[in-house]
Amino acid sequence: MARIDKDTVIEQMKKDGIRSQSKLAEELKMDYRYLNKLLNGKPFNSTTLQRIADRLQVHPGEIVAQ
Repeated sequence: MARIDKDTVIEQMKKDGIRSQSKLAEELKMDYRYLNKLLNGKPFNSTTLQRIADRLQVHPGEIVAQ
């Protein structure tokens, strides 16, 4: 099952000047605990993946690990 690649997300956050997962969650209007679960392997839907990718200005496939 696919999962969000936490390392890639964190790397992209740094490039975009986002200092913490809580700040990213705030910008996404998403609960921090939910984002944290996603970054630690919780299944996600395509809408959520797209929202994160859009904010990080990457293609969704760039933040998905198999």
